[in-house]
Amino acid sequence: MPEKSQIQESSRIPLLSENTEAPIKLYDDYPTLADRNYVAKPIQESFTGGAAKIQKFDYDETKNNEYIKELQSYAQTTSDVKFLHNLKLILDFEKGFSDRKTDKRTNLGVIQDIYNIYRKDRGLPQTDVKNITIEEAVQIYYIYFWKKSGADKLEHPMDFVFFDMYINTNPLNAKRVLKNSTDVYDLIENRRKYYDNIIKINPQKEEYRKGWNNRLNKIKNYVDNYYQKEKKN
Repeated sequence: MPEKSQIQESSRIPLLSENTEAPIKLYDDYPTLADRNYVAKPIQESFTGGAAKIQKFDYDETKNNEYIKELQSYAQTTSDVKFLHNLKLILDFEKGFSDRKTDKRTNLGVIQDIYNIYRKDRGLPQTDVKNITIEEAVQIYYIYFWKKSGADKLEHPMDFVFFDMYINTNPLNAKRVLKNSTDVYDLIENRRKYYDNIIKINPQKEEYRKGWNNRLNKIKNYVDNYYQKEKKN
């Protein structure tokens, strides 16, 4: 792993932390361009060059995990520590490039539409999400999902389960499911019901049932293990 002095200034998570006191607006869906500029500008200014250099993306789990681990060594706030911990868990699900006919073009869990927004906000030319870097993905998850969703205000592991759903589904529906959930286990089961309802409305989504259920089962196992460790402590 490179020395801290070798890490580019644009990748250091404390640069995000320096702006955590700035007001972050929450919206029912993806914000308008003006609102995105409001959220992204103070954070963007903290990054040298505005965005990571684009290079062809080849999935490297070890490299990505080392990058997240290095960012964790810089984390200064509870929110940043939680964000990086939860993001590492989520990246275990979102491991690579996907281009299914029945779904949106996606890489590292970031859909093409959001990647376009991210690059437009920084005055950069549009490019295929297949080329996204882990550095860009971290910035996108922080700005457009972690802070905007309000997941950073929730206790763990509720923050993880909701953050994951906010990424994996329509943001407005994720908020509705959260609002109707009494605890983290209720949220998991309500997510399962939400996916069942999607398939009922659109039978073509049946191909995703197994993957969605596997994801929820892994999330539930994590939550179970988390509370078991808490009891021991």
